[in-house]
Amino acid sequence: MYRYREKNGFPFSEYMKQLTANGLEQVEKELQTTGSSDKIFGDFSPSYFFRNTHWPVLDGNEGCLEPRVIVTQHIRHFSRDAKVILTFRHPTPRLYSRFLSRIPRTSILKDNRPDDFHRYVLQGVEAFSQCFAKWSVRHCVYNTSLHQSVTLRLMEGMYPTFMADWLRVWPRNQLHIMRYEDYAGHEGKRIMEIFEFLGLRPLNATEMVKISEKDVSNSGAREYKSVGAMLPETKAILDKFYQPFINQFAEILNEKRFLWLDTKH
Repeated sequence: MYRYREKNGFPFSEYMKQLTANGLEQVEKELQTTGSSDKIFGDFSPSYFFRNTHWPVLDGNEGCLEPRVIVTQHIRHFSRDAKVILTFRHPTPRLYSRFLSRIPRTSILKDNRPDDFHRYVLQGVEAFSQCFAKWSVRHCVYNTSLHQSVTLRLMEGMYPTFMADWLRVWPRNQLHIMRYEDYAGHEGKRIMEIFEFLGLRPLNATEMVKISEKDVSNSGAREYKSVGAMLPETKAILDKFYQPFINQFAEILNEKRFLWLDTKH
């Protein structure tokens, strides 16, 4: 069984311990004895798409200035037939929402206001701009030291760099890619599309109600009410910074909707 190098990372068995679902013991037993399992389960960790700060310790990346191997290769290795659902929001409001959601659980952000966010944006944009002037965009996006030196996670909105890496590994028909803006307010329709993509039967009305009543995770809505909106000047800086990434993202996917021209943010 392929696994992370234990001296620098952790074995696959440790990952299995983080999962909670019926029958996982049987899944792990089958993986350990036969190397495969026909049991189906889901993992809804968005960080798999962009969080690769551990890449220097992965086999195949020794001596590299940017990764040859990232987590997506590991996922494909373990489950070649996996179906991946990716939801993207315009990176400017996404970054502010991320900032708001982190306020209650991040000590350095306690009592922060929009002007603090503005200061962090200036810090991050300057740091990445300096890196882009010296190195490739991909090198900067995967630069762990740079990522850790800035307060905001601007790199999470640099979608095309990550998307290009994922498309080198996954067939397009195994990826269901949608916009957050198309999901919000139309959850029922989007969920039905997802179930069709997964090859599952349609949900009945009772099941849809049960799903709609589940709590929302990592929402910044409550903090938005108390902290307030992003400053207009901050939005302008982020829009300008992210526009090249947005253009490239729409080009990679060959879908103009990912230019977000039809949405307000």
